[in-house]
Amino acid sequence: MIVGLLTAASFPLLPHGLPALADSRPGKSAVSAAPYSGLTAALNAKSASSAAVSAQSPLPKRGEDDATASVLAFARQAADKLADSEPFKAWKTAKQEIEALGPGTHGWLVRVKDGDKEIGYMIITSSEDGGYILSEYGAAEDGIPYSLTELRRFLAQKGIISLTGLSGASFNAAAQYLPLLPYWKVTIDGSVLYLNALHPEILPWNEEQAQAAAKSAAGKGSFGLQYRNLREGYAPNPVVIASNEDNPYSNLGWLSSPSTAVPEARDFPALLQSGRGLVYRQAGGANELSGGPLLITGYQQWNPPGSAATGILYAAAGGSRFLPLDALRSGGTVQLYSSRTD
Repeated sequence: MIVGLLTAASFPLLPHGLPALADSRPGKSAVSAAPYSGLTAALNAKSASSAAVSAQSPLPKRGEDDATASVLAFARQAADKLADSEPFKAWKTAKQEIEALGPGTHGWLVRVKDGDKEIGYMIITSSEDGGYILSEYGAAEDGIPYSLTELRRFLAQKGIISLTGLSGASFNAAAQYLPLLPYWKVTIDGSVLYLNALHPEILPWNEEQAQAAAKSAAGKGSFGLQYRNLREGYAPNPVVIASNEDNPYSNLGWLSSPSTAVPEARDFPALLQSGRGLVYRQAGGANELSGGPLLITGYQQWNPPGSAATGILYAAAGGSRFLPLDALRSGGTVQLYSSRTD
């Protein structure tokens, strides 16, 4: 099934000021409400007189059809290969639904569904040579990114919108993507805020900072399995999981372990299995760029046929979200995580 542009419009809003927003995870500080003062002014200026309009994604334009079909073909090839082993075996008979991400992203979300149940996802982006890249993928255990339901619920909990009230204020949410970070750009009456689109939390960005993050990411290149790799016969090895833990805050002993550069693919398995996992953090403390810190507890490697060469390795964050190791290497460090008591 082909679905249109992943955007939303006109959720009802609560006409009152925004509080300072705190990240509930340990060690996180409150985020100032100052960047969102424009939202407060816009909401206070609106009367609750008109009903919200239901959000509908626009259908793809005719010129987008061929590109969408080729993205879906790439997704099906990747899904068929992943389905040879757990946790993706159910993908063999599953269907894929594809949605284009926001304008300028050159990316697509592929939802993998068994009937009406979402069992996984892929994020595909375009490469410089006109092909496609498997930028990340995952099973459903850690959630599917870009859930409008979760976005609405989170914003309602923060008092930014109402799920039942009435307002004439305009609302738009555009799905955006940086390597390691699916996120929303939310516009309310011309004022903008940004939110992590996997586990909703407000990112401490204004528009200038968001543009700088996008520019920095573009300068680092592309990461992940490319269309040409599938043509060359690359296939994934079974997933290797060092532990079933998924929360870096369940044991803070890693804070005292030394930081080290993210190892290359050939050295990554040995370092990972020397403990219970690796905690990944962005350089300079900019963890919002990855939704981190991330607990890496496994990996999956894609290799070319008949070759002993190191292939393309994806690190498993939380055991179920697979991220290109080279994307991690481009801007962060790891610390050894261990919950062993012996």
